Amino acid sequence: MKDKEIREKWSYTLTEAKKAGIEFSIPPPPPPYITCFHCKKDTEPIGMLHPFENRIWLWCDASCNCTRALEEKEKEEKKTEEEEKDRIMREKINKLFSQSNIEERFRSRTFENFTITDDNRSAYKKARHYAEVFEEFKRTGTGIFFTGTVGTGKTHLAVSIANLLINRQIPVIFGTSIKLLSRIKQTYGNNQEEENKIISLYSNVNLLVIDDLGKEKPSFWVLEKIYEIINNRYEAMKPMVITSNFSLNAIGERFSSIDEWIAKAICSRISEQCSNVEINGQDWRMK
Repeated sequence: MKDKEIREKWSYTLTEAKKAGIEFSIPPPPPPYITCFHCKKDTEPIGMLHPFENRIWLWCDASCNCTRALEEKEKEEKKTEEEEKDRIMREKINKLFSQSNIEERFRSRTFENFTITDDNRSAYKKARHYAEVFEEFKRTGTGIFFTGTVGTGKTHLAVSIANLLINRQIPVIFGTSIKLLSRIKQTYGNNQEEENKIISLYSNVNLLVIDDLGKEKPSFWVLEKIYEIINNRYEAMKPMVITSNFSLNAIGERFSSIDEWIAKAICSRISEQCSNVEINGQDWRMK
């Protein structure tokens, strides 16, 4: 048999190897061999061809080539492959959760355990629809601005969007505006490159969720960083989900005390990029 013909196949049953005239480095295991559960015939050991020489150098457990045996083998291989894919997927999802900044308290918050009332039903439907067809909103850079009084479920809906997307292996960054800015401040004392990395992460992640915008103490530095991140995402058409206890006009007034131009620029971009979703009702935390 020619070398090329042999190389097209790397494993042989004992009968096939003898018929092909392939030499053995080690003798095949002696009978009795295992009887196939399906066809009841004795199986044969499988010889593995040496990678560089035309000889069998390894014998594996006996197997049967009957239709049922091959089907079972294929099913088992597929199961193993699916389990490996699932393991890799779970590892990736766990990594995305660790990178998302979502605190442990919020990782269990989903659309399924959100309490729907007449006050929040419309907001719930809009948030769930947004998450389910996120790729459509992503193409247009469209986000959501959740506004309303304290404890009405704004954060729950925002983090539900984040959790659903992460479980679909879509990268999300979540955090209060205070925590997101604090992470930038922690780079001070290091080189500028560290700050640029954080801002780049906020600017380019598939979805940025800013919780409680307006709670931070306004300063020129705060406005400058908020504007930089929001403007970067605005120009790149990257969506944002933002929650706030303040209306957009109220945020503008609050920020204007520091710098009117930056305040207007921030609010203008949010207004153009995000649909306004208002949630009213009782404070769930006080119940």
